Amino acid sequence: MSADSGSHLLATDLLRHLAEQLSPRLPGGRTLLANGATLLITSGNGQRVLVSETITIPEIEDRASIAPAAARMLGEAQDAIAYHLMTSWPVDSEGRAGHPVAAIDGDELNLGFHRSDGGKVLVLEPYTLPDEPAEPIISG
Repeated sequence: MSADSGSHLLATDLLRHLAEQLSPRLPGGRTLLANGATLLITSGNGQRVLVSETITIPEIEDRASIAPAAARMLGEAQDAIAYHLMTSWPVDSEGRAGHPVAAIDGDELNLGFHRSDGGKVLVLEPYTLPDEPAEPIISG
């Protein structure tokens, strides 16, 4: 993978997945949507945009850079949500906040938020990693 349009497409697809996974977990009937590199927090029916936040789309150069890139994007989403809610988010049943984590396990990218002691605050559905695209053949 190189820092090209394929890398950008992977990162924006991952951001879409993050939004889909985080949205049902937002309080107060809010919805989280991803449009390219922009996250939108909307009223539950999507009629009113409450927050628009541009997320840094990291360069994904190879398989090893996917998990750190995902954790950064998850952290930026967390910051935007917490800022909007004016409180830490997500928190466990004892009110302790989690930090973003991402780890590759086979063909899946596990995502979530863990406490500093390793306890899980929020576990998201894994993201299925795409197959490595074949190297392009340029003729001419």
